[in-house]
Amino acid sequence: MYKNKNIVITGAANGIGKALALFLLSKGANVFGIDLYAKLFEELETQASELTGHFTGIVGDVTKQMTLDDAAKHITKTAGNIHFWFNNAGISGLGAFDQQSESAFKKVIDVNLMGVINGTRAALGVMTADGFGSIINISSVAGMLPAPYMSAYNASKHGVIGFTRSLHLEHRIKKSPIKIVLVCPGFVETELINKGEKFGFPDWLAFMLSTKESVIREIDVGLRKGHEEIFPTFSGKMMKGLYRLFPKTTSKSSKVLLARSLKDAFFNKLDI
Repeated sequence: MYKNKNIVITGAANGIGKALALFLLSKGANVFGIDLYAKLFEELETQASELTGHFTGIVGDVTKQMTLDDAAKHITKTAGNIHFWFNNAGISGLGAFDQQSESAFKKVIDVNLMGVINGTRAALGVMTADGFGSIINISSVAGMLPAPYMSAYNASKHGVIGFTRSLHLEHRIKKSPIKIVLVCPGFVETELINKGEKFGFPDWLAFMLSTKESVIREIDVGLRKGHEEIFPTFSGKMMKGLYRLFPKTTSKSSKVLLARSLKDAFFNKLDI
């Protein structure tokens, strides 16, 4: 499925993006990783050299449409058709809304939401002419239910879900050959969760974290089965189900993510 295929991954230098790149490289894919800083690619390039696929790092800012358009055109000109494009780049931006600056909030929206929109536009620009291709937009279970002190992140991920589902309908109406896929992981052990920090994922709930590798395996299975929406991780499936059945209770219970211990979660006042 991936051997000799040209695959673009934004935010490929760390986290889920890096794990995804290594998985695809192990399957013989030609992976083009887009990230902001060239230095971030060094470790990935070293690991990629031991795998069967070929890796190319592209320095680029996903908030700039022209950057992604140019990358897409360069790849098709030098390597051929783009078969898969993963819009994965993201940042966390945790904290109280009234204590976040306008620029800090906007940066989260620009990277997490506009980065997906820009990447989708760039991918469609070349895939539409080719008549095939798959665009995979990485959101989060945080895009399906609210959580305190995550307003920027929640807003951006809700936006990715709404945007992608709208494209599902448009492409169905147009009978487009381009596949649009939504991926919403739950809690994953990456740098993005800021584990143990004030507004980060609490250490005492670490047992709920999934590995990056397990998330990639579930994404792979979903793509092979042709799913339009993929919900990797047990925590993601659980939170999605609970919110659908008990939205108010699930929303209220999200304050547990702010507790530094089980005792704090149920007996002590949260120190925020």
